[in-house]
Amino acid sequence: MFVCFYHLKLFVWKDENPNKFIEFFSIGNYGVIMFFIISGFVIPYSMYVKKYSIKRFGKFLLKRTVRIEPPYILFIVIAYVWDCYAQTRVWGHDVYPDFAVRKFLLNITYLAPFFKVEWINIIFWTLAIEFQFYILTGLVFDLLMKNPVYKFLLFILILATGYLIPEQYQMVFHYYIYFIIGFQSFLFFTKNI
Repeated sequence: MFVCFYHLKLFVWKDENPNKFIEFFSIGNYGVIMFFIISGFVIPYSMYVKKYSIKRFGKFLLKRTVRIEPPYILFIVIAYVWDCYAQTRVWGHDVYPDFAVRKFLLNITYLAPFFKVEWINIIFWTLAIEFQFYILTGLVFDLLMKNPVYKFLLFILILATGYLIPEQYQMVFHYYIYFIIGFQSFLFFTKNI
């Protein structure tokens, strides 16, 4: 709820001098961090319980895609329709927003930042990070579970990569410390550390 209120404050209540009630919702940005930590626990835990191996990577990614993409695409379409309606009916503009197929495709594939294309709705940058986490975890999960040395080296390598890639690309590497906290919690919970 705090994340929702944070976005309302950011995009709806654009008061330059917000009262303390509205300012309070600024802590909602920490909800994203909590979401990444929870994902860092839940996704590996699910993989662990189901005895995941790299051979199941395709199925793992397909399941994640089927869960996330349909509501995401539907929301983008609704946002576009609402924007058209608001531009013409609410604000009285004679111009309809452009529907750019390229922009739409780059948004639903989470590639917008790599091509310097704006998000249709900026709040979905977190889904891009989440999806990158799924791909990365699916690829390295076996290594992370085999040997503590691999685990340590991979974590260091992933975190260091975040310093090499410019933040404008919005990569999982910039937020991986939060996923690591969740992953370490998963390892502790399953008595693997």
